[in-house]
Amino acid sequence: MRVLHTADWHLGQTLHDVDRHFEQEAFLCWLADVLLQEKVDVLLVCGDIFDSANPSAHAQALLYHFLALVARQCPHLQVILVAGNHDSAARLEAPAPLLAGLSVRVVGALPPFPWTPAQAAHFIIPLRSASGRTAYCVALPFLRPNDLPTPDAAGVAAVYQQAVAFANLQRQPGDLLWLTGHLYLSGCAVSELSERRIFLGGAQAVACQDLPVADYIALGHLHRAQTVGGQAHIRYSGAPLPLAFGECNYAHQVVLVSWDEQGRTVTPVN
Repeated sequence: MRVLHTADWHLGQTLHDVDRHFEQEAFLCWLADVLLQEKVDVLLVCGDIFDSANPSAHAQALLYHFLALVARQCPHLQVILVAGNHDSAARLEAPAPLLAGLSVRVVGALPPFPWTPAQAAHFIIPLRSASGRTAYCVALPFLRPNDLPTPDAAGVAAVYQQAVAFANLQRQPGDLLWLTGHLYLSGCAVSELSERRIFLGGAQAVACQDLPVADYIALGHLHRAQTVGGQAHIRYSGAPLPLAFGECNYAHQVVLVSWDEQGRTVTPVN
């Protein structure tokens, strides 16, 4: 099974009033080629798809042209989009019934906590590879105060633990389990000039050991690609394009994760 993890596209972003449509379009064309060449089964986009809660028509067109392109080129590809703190959850979910016909699942917001099994089906997504292997993705977006049982790191951890408990009720032996998140994990490197609304050491800075066990944890929110706690399967893919001049001096990438008889392989692609 082959998964491509990316995040923090910030479509519609301008840099010092310079439009970046051409760069963003070039990235999406490159990404579509990677998905095709690498025979990817699942694309995970972990938040901040747009730079603004009210993206321009051009920014929205970039996303929908890309989704239509990959649906034509990669008819077996499954896509999961989750909202970040820059995204409007309602706007992102509005075309979800139409996008479902392109094998695109959108999770903008969560039902009120605690959930019923029927509500949990909104964000627990069963997936199948071309070879027939099954996985479950617990697709959690950026968690806002109303999503949490308590407004602190313990509340964030409780949401993740409960979500995984529902997923485990459905999993069979051998099924893979993935988590998505758009959050700040304590001790990670940030890009201070461009990242907004990150809690640096605050109440919602979650420790990686507080997250449930999973085969892969795909994160967004931090623009610098990095592993968390020295664990290769917990990582931020980073922003694919520099979003500030201070982000020009390190590699930008997407992350290809595959499972075969030998186990898991994680490969940055840039």
